[in-house]
Amino acid sequence: MLYAQVHLTLPAWIHDQIDLDRRYPGDEAKVALAIELSRHNVDHASGGPFGAVVFGPDDKVIAAGVNRVMPHSTSLAHAENMAYMLAQQRLQTPRLNAVLSPITLATSSQPCCQCYGATVWAGIDRLLIGASSADVEELTPFDEGPLPADWVGELNKRGIEVVQAMAPVTEAGIGLLCLCRQGFEPELAGELQFRAGAAGFAGYARTQRNDGYVLFMCDQAAALAPRLPWRELIFARQKLVVLAELPQLDPADRITPMLEVLADALRFGDLWVEHPDSDAGKPLSGLARAFGNALRPALRKAGKLSDKPNARLPRLHVVFVDGTHAFVCVANPDDSAPWALGIPRLKLLPDAPSRSALKLDEALLTLLAPEEREALVRPGMRAADLGAAPGGWTWVLTRQHVHVLSIDNGPLRQHVLDTGLVEHLRADGFHWHPEQPLDWMVCDMVEQPRRVAERMATWFREGWCRHAIFNLKLPMKKRWDETRLCLDLFQDQAGEPLVVRAKQLYHDREEITVLASPLR
Repeated sequence: MLYAQVHLTLPAWIHDQIDLDRRYPGDEAKVALAIELSRHNVDHASGGPFGAVVFGPDDKVIAAGVNRVMPHSTSLAHAENMAYMLAQQRLQTPRLNAVLSPITLATSSQPCCQCYGATVWAGIDRLLIGASSADVEELTPFDEGPLPADWVGELNKRGIEVVQAMAPVTEAGIGLLCLCRQGFEPELAGELQFRAGAAGFAGYARTQRNDGYVLFMCDQAAALAPRLPWRELIFARQKLVVLAELPQLDPADRITPMLEVLADALRFGDLWVEHPDSDAGKPLSGLARAFGNALRPALRKAGKLSDKPNARLPRLHVVFVDGTHAFVCVANPDDSAPWALGIPRLKLLPDAPSRSALKLDEALLTLLAPEEREALVRPGMRAADLGAAPGGWTWVLTRQHVHVLSIDNGPLRQHVLDTGLVEHLRADGFHWHPEQPLDWMVCDMVEQPRRVAERMATWFREGWCRHAIFNLKLPMKKRWDETRLCLDLFQDQAGEPLVVRAKQLYHDREEITVLASPLR
């Protein structure tokens, strides 16, 4: 009988690796997922070392593929082809960007001649490539086949942007370098140790009190980095993957050793030269500025730095901890602080009722992604500010045209009341609750952190608010332990699944700021 159908499947384990609701912002995160799938395919003996993922314009996965040539006895079951076919079936179109645009394919390695042909017709807008064909042929005896001499140019002519050979830096890394508030190095070290262990990575922290940074040594640092999203780290102002540590630089020539370290690295979209925000680090600001001005042209001459800042490419960081000791690092622009030293430079406006206004400004900027801020903080929403006097946080909300119930027995500044968006209720903010559900609740009351965590959980359990930002004042000792205890207590008692993010903000002191939201 004539064979009249073909049945191709992905291995069952792939369902545990793909979260269709998760966003993968940035090129590195997309390629990292494709590489992770290729590793699992080898570990499970379910095909060759190749993975590919199709992403939509919202950075979510449309479909994924791994190599299934041997399990299905067909030379066509390459990872890219599997991903294309499944995406086309899901969207019910042979050209993916006829339905959604832009469409991105991230692949663990350079497409072979077969997958190159499929790419021309699949309807994608961007192609992100991990390893080169030479890298692939070192891993496997498979012949990648002939490609056009200018195969990238041919794809470019057809409107497909190609980002090549992201794997060298994605695979690199001797550790994570995280900047923090001076004096909070033990808390950051404890957090990194805990979170890395929970993600299944071994490592150890190197730090000293008041250094303003922690080096977490891990030989899988680049794989660990996306598992510890910057926005979810509490005590880290910045998160970088360390490519090299240069502890004995010659002040007469600091550039040559850095160029040697980067000889095999990909191209970077920007260069930041920094230092810790510490007593020892701040005097290095002049060196950092001058060295950056000297290193940029040297990197461009070597073909390692784009002519203009390019947020699609990884960002190169050089962090000096003294005049002869520096770390050469890389950051994913979509998974790192967008400010030098991890510090947003916010200006206190003259009509701000208090400096605490900067805390809420920074919290909205740091704890919410831009698209989340736009969706979750909208004119006409209703909020409560518990412990509002003299009105700093209330004032920030009114600038977003949010209607605020300001709860405090103390007075509010008159110009805050004059906005017409504020109702001042003289009551104890710790015991008051609204008669109707509100969009937001914010709270910056000085109280024991566990008490605050319990009260905030009550607000969610009773349905009094949908989103909240609140501060937890930390004790002088065991601050990481207290942080974990309070956040666990809050989530256990909130009565509903919530996304909880916490940060020790630049404008915080002995405290952390917490965002809680269903984010949907």
